Amino acid sequence: MFFEAKKVNDDLIKAAVRDDFETVMHLIARGADVNAKDADGRTALMYASLEGHLAIVDELLGRGADVNAMTKDRWTVLMYVSHKGHLTVVDELLSRGADVNAGDSDGAALIVASTQGHMDVVQTLLSRGADVNARDSDGLAALIYAALQGRLAIVDELLSRGADVNARDKDGMTALMCASLEGHLAVVDTLLSGGADVNAENKNGVTALIFASTHGHQEVVARLISTGPQ
Repeated sequence: MFFEAKKVNDDLIKAAVRDDFETVMHLIARGADVNAKDADGRTALMYASLEGHLAIVDELLGRGADVNAMTKDRWTVLMYVSHKGHLTVVDELLSRGADVNAGDSDGAALIVASTQGHMDVVQTLLSRGADVNARDSDGLAALIYAALQGRLAIVDELLSRGADVNARDKDGMTALMCASLEGHLAVVDTLLSGGADVNAENKNGVTALIFASTHGHQEVVARLISTGPQ
């Protein structure tokens, strides 16, 4: 009986992955557990959401799937969808009670969406109450990740929603330092306009100017110097 139930549950997850709605319905009718997890702690809802299969997502939620389930690594369904940028699924999960600020050591959905550059998802999460200054276990906020990746539009959006422009991670790194390190001039300009401290130092006493100079980003160096005392 145990092995038969496990096979039905495993088949449900596989059907959710391949967007096989008819098989999903058949397996649920046979008693498949919509909240069964695989070896990594992932459910059928997680897989359907990750692939953007909205009809199956709706069906699973209607059958009692846990919208706030977490994997062994404590990633939520909403984090997976935000990583992929499936806005319609994000909307559906939020409307069904997904916790917009739930997360793990990698942060919450907003950090994931900001890192990947999914503006529409970022805006939706913020409008539904996402904490713009939430941090991951290393102290990095969405703004720092967006600056590091050169996501100018995301940086603008986060700042307009109240992101702390001078927030630091555990090593004392700021968004300006990260953008300077990677040579993202437009992001540097935006952060400076938003009040970033050009003279801030990380725990090793390194400034944004030193990062830019060390990595050969001469335009960034010139921009930082033009702002005033270093």
